[in-house]
Amino acid sequence: MLCLDVDEGSEMGLTPVASDDRVAPAASGFERQSAAQREIQALLLRIRGLVFVRSVLEGRGASELELERHRRETDRLRSRLAALVAGGGPDAAA
Repeated sequence: MLCLDVDEGSEMGLTPVASDDRVAPAASGFERQSAAQREIQALLLRIRGLVFVRSVLEGRGASELELERHRRETDRLRSRLAALVAGGGPDAAA
């Protein structure tokens, strides 16, 4: 494995450094999150997206059927989110 380290004396400021010469970087916040926390974040993002898209669809005069589909999917994801937050584990409300 090859890592690049900034060295102002080299061309383009990059010098190859062997990976064994480096201390492993600390885990990012995302890597430290539990699977449930990551799923909660993903569900929140999906719900926000569905709410936004539904608003756009309403503004464009989408059919009631299409709006209903978005509402049902949003409700399903909200139920899943509630189960996770309540500590229902990975199979809760699936």
